[in-house]
Amino acid sequence: RPLSLLMVDIDHFKRINDTFGHAAGDKALRLLGATLKESTREADCVARIGGEEFAIMLPGADMSVGEDIAERICRHTATLAVLDDAGRAFGFTVSIGIASLGPDDRNSDDLLARADAALYRAKRAGRNRVEIDLARAAA
Repeated sequence: RPLSLLMVDIDHFKRINDTFGHAAGDKALRLLGATLKESTREADCVARIGGEEFAIMLPGADMSVGEDIAERICRHTATLAVLDDAGRAFGFTVSIGIASLGPDDRNSDDLLARADAALYRAKRAGRNRVEIDLARAAA
């Protein structure tokens, strides 16, 4: 049965905290968490794994389904607005890396490492984008 993993990271989160304050950063995190839940299926598992990074397990989803969900999340997040305590509005974007479970994976760490590598490719390629695991894309 297919399984995909999305790694989601808020772009320039430190800048949000430095410019608008940590309370505004917390609002952005909560808003993103709600958006991730709204943008995924009932069977999917959304979890904050630290800082501004979230993981989403997509049981039964191959790379194509995972990419569709990730693109939807990326587009939706870019339309969000947060108000800081002074009433200033700001938006934010996310970068997302996707990997799908493969026959060579020995454990969940293999899947996590590939999704994380795809996430960092998205960051290096300019942020506010989705990158897929190159090993699985070629297979």
